[in-house]
Amino acid sequence: MHGDALSGAASAAGTVGTVVGMMGMVVGFVRELVRDLIAGLVGKLIAWVLEAAFTPNPRLIDVVDAVRRHRAQ
Repeated sequence: MHGDALSGAASAAGTVGTVVGMMGMVVGFVRELVRDLIAGLVGKLIAWVLEAAFTPNPRLIDVVDAVRRHRAQ
């Protein structure tokens, strides 16, 4: 009787261990996926900010040219 109970408990513990291991793999996969998504979004955000900050504004170039022409007269 005690042997059957111990055998059942060992089987249940093995099943729980397997489930915990699988859930650990799922959590690891989701963590990597979210990390990669965040890294990609942050990279794109930085690229957009740098592009906006360092792309010359055509109207600003026109103003600078007008000032240069005015100073040259």
